[in-house]
Amino acid sequence: MSFLLDDNRIFMTIVECGSFTAAAERLDMPQPTISRRVKQLEQHLGLRLFERQGRSVQLTDFGQQFVSHCQRIEQAVHDAESFAEHSKNEPAGNLIIEASYVPTQLMLTNFIPNFLKKYPNIKLEFISITPEHWQSPLSGDIRFLPIPSPDENLISRPSMLYQFSFFAAPSLLEKYGTPSHPSELERFPCICLNDKFDKFIEWHYVENGQRRTINVTGPITVDHLSHAKNPAVQGLGVFISSPDFIDDELKTGALVPLFKGQYGFQRHGYLLYRSRNFQPLREKVFVEEFIATFSKKSFKI
Repeated sequence: MSFLLDDNRIFMTIVECGSFTAAAERLDMPQPTISRRVKQLEQHLGLRLFERQGRSVQLTDFGQQFVSHCQRIEQAVHDAESFAEHSKNEPAGNLIIEASYVPTQLMLTNFIPNFLKKYPNIKLEFISITPEHWQSPLSGDIRFLPIPSPDENLISRPSMLYQFSFFAAPSLLEKYGTPSHPSELERFPCICLNDKFDKFIEWHYVENGQRRTINVTGPITVDHLSHAKNPAVQGLGVFISSPDFIDDELKTGALVPLFKGQYGFQRHGYLLYRSRNFQPLREKVFVEEFIATFSKKSFKI
């Protein structure tokens, strides 16, 4: 038996997924086939790659060292494919985009229609991610995150610039009054963010160039801003948002800005993709068109 590219793909998928079952689902292959291919590969190499622990697997010492070699093989394959694509002079093929709800909606509404008109031979697949995925290996082609990637093998390109401010429903202000300064929000009910998302948008304000934390409490804690809008409209708490995300609610008066829009802050979104000698042309045009589009102005969802 020789070492095949498919063996490399199966091995690396198991490493990323942490189990044979999850790898089989991602590769759309029967789990027994995955197990058989790994066993054949281990017999060919003469060393074990994994220690089986119930449904999960753990790399052996040799397996951990073998990963770096397989990563170089993946890189070489990507470079060869990218070189061939560049030679065609026309972007084509499939792109898998990983993003959370808000940036996905922004892309589908304001970017994707024109992009596909310009590049009709590119096919896009969107996969939803949550804060739990932020630290996981990139399994698609491009990932959109509110933070730079901790993986030094990935490129992090600043793209969307979000402007965050404070908002509340008129019913809440009728009940509790209208705060005149963000520090007063500590006595107001607020829609809180859980620990994972709070690292990105911690409750704070900016005054005279200084960042000041607000210790807020409230009846509801959510794991994403997209879940905070409806409770805020119902008057259950003040919340932080980008005006682009609540454009309709602002127009109808269901939500109103606090502090005349002052004391807000900005956060970049980042496009993450693999560092390659030859970036696939479909990936390159997506990144460049995306940044060119969203650096021009703000967009509504």
